[in-house]
Amino acid sequence: MVDELAVMIPIAFFFFVYLIVRTISDNRLKRIVVEQQADVTNLQHLFRRPPASLISSLKWGMLLIGIGAGVMVGKQFDGPDPEMFIISSMVLGAGIALVLFYILGHFIEKNQNRQNREESLEPQERDRRS
Repeated sequence: MVDELAVMIPIAFFFFVYLIVRTISDNRLKRIVVEQQADVTNLQHLFRRPPASLISSLKWGMLLIGIGAGVMVGKQFDGPDPEMFIISSMVLGAGIALVLFYILGHFIEKNQNRQNREESLEPQERDRRS
């Protein structure tokens, strides 16, 4: 427990330092752009938050579920090196989750492309009927 904590504290520290530095630099950049009276379209692009992607959330959710399932499966094995079973089942679970995501993402993307094509054809069909 102490060894794990000794590793996690520096990692968390550097992660939070990175977040603070990034936030400060982003705010400084935005302030400079506003002071120079940049074009409104550039300002809107700069202050806009990126949209949350459902596909990305699905991928990360499936990956973490696969890793968690791998930990649970790995804990069930007893042997000379139980950590090896845990790590290998975590990697196997993550791999299975990513393969399933690839298959599921392919069907989702295909469905979205079909819907986009149907939506783009609807105005053309309306124009022909008029």
